[in-house]
Amino acid sequence: MAFTRTIFLSAGMPRSGSTWLYNVARLLIESDTSLSKRFTFGWVGDFKKLPTQGSCLIKLHEFDAEIAESADVILYSYRDIRDATASPVRKFNKAATLDMVDQFVREHGQWAAKANYVMRYEDMLVEKETIVQQVATTLGIAEIDPAVITASVEALAYESKGKKRKTYHKQNLYHRNHITDGRHGSWQGVLSDEFVEAIEQRHAEWLHEHGYQLAHEMIS
Repeated sequence: MAFTRTIFLSAGMPRSGSTWLYNVARLLIESDTSLSKRFTFGWVGDFKKLPTQGSCLIKLHEFDAEIAESADVILYSYRDIRDATASPVRKFNKAATLDMVDQFVREHGQWAAKANYVMRYEDMLVEKETIVQQVATTLGIAEIDPAVITASVEALAYESKGKKRKTYHKQNLYHRNHITDGRHGSWQGVLSDEFVEAIEQRHAEWLHEHGYQLAHEMIS
């Protein structure tokens, strides 16, 4: 069956503010008279279950060439790969591996090449309203109040009203205790010095290209 819907993707490096970006897009679309008609949203696993007409917003992490090609608009977020690696260690007690870091870098290149809008996590920490306006412009939505959208997104949590699964909220997709330590540089004290050195030896060029200092370049 051919898809006649407008497809918006909110993609992101894991733990890069991608759920925040997803909810900005969701609330912006819901505020638009045209796009909000027959609007559905969810995880990438829900994609084929959603109606084939209207607008849909899908959140995902891993690069999917088929879905990316079908999308009308792609939003993408990323952060310092060391922080992206440390965050699931804190949140899920997940072992950090170089394969994980390699995947972040590889899929960053794939998503960034396709994206209509790219959000740097560290910019989001200090320029939320500016980013909301930029996302609205990317989505073709005018006459929005960035402060109102920002405040609405900031108020969201797993505990928000609405249907929930055991691990996440079905509407806003936040987990319990979703944010563990949102600071830039929060990898320090979580990842071992040896592991950080291994990341930097392998991906120093990527870190520098995206404005991140190596550990020995940081002023303590």
